[in-house]
Amino acid sequence: MPETGCNLRQNLKKSVPNHVGAVTALYELSKTKLGHAPSDEKEFKKAMQTVSVKPQNFKVDSFDELFISERDGQPLTVVYGPAAANSNFVVSEQTGVNGKRMVGLQTGIVEEMDDAQHKALTSLKR
Repeated sequence: MPETGCNLRQNLKKSVPNHVGAVTALYELSKTKLGHAPSDEKEFKKAMQTVSVKPQNFKVDSFDELFISERDGQPLTVVYGPAAANSNFVVSEQTGVNGKRMVGLQTGIVEEMDDAQHKALTSLKR
């Protein structure tokens, strides 16, 4: 039996880490505001202050909290500046859990990847 919209949203909330998805979405919103990908963390955080989304929408008190993975407790890795020609990688966990990292893509999709997939994605030349 197919899932209803409400059940599907609830299951997605359980399966997709909030912080990777949130930073991925905020990156794209900031990119639109700036007219280019944020060149560094400072520019990204400044642009985030101008979007209509507030940290509380992600159940945190500040945007800074979103930059820490709730799965591995480490700072998220964010790609600043122009992306590699063959990659749409935006953000990922440093370590992840059980050899799998959550990765946010420019398309807004958040995927769980093993180390080999992550290495292939992040080793593309800019």
